[in-house]
Amino acid sequence: MFDTIFCISVLEHLSPADQLASLREFHRTLKPDGLLVLTFDYPTVDLARFEADAEEAGYRFPGSTDWTRPEDAITSELWGRLYRFRAVLQKLQSDS
Repeated sequence: MFDTIFCISVLEHLSPADQLASLREFHRTLKPDGLLVLTFDYPTVDLARFEADAEEAGYRFPGSTDWTRPEDAITSELWGRLYRFRAVLQKLQSDS
């Protein structure tokens, strides 16, 4: 069991089904109240779907969440205009 899991620049390379499966596996291996620290590119990863998948997998965003892209967002022109999304998710307590 882990206190924190880092998933850096991986989700954008997975299918939506595999993204959800990864979130579930991270949840399984995190300690109660453990943290999942992520980065990924968007719009490669759909943020609305990511939020729904994170909730379904048993996470919450600690604090408030604002989906507005900041003016100084980290971006790349390498494969078209991609932006870097960063998030910290906290594992919710479960009965199991």
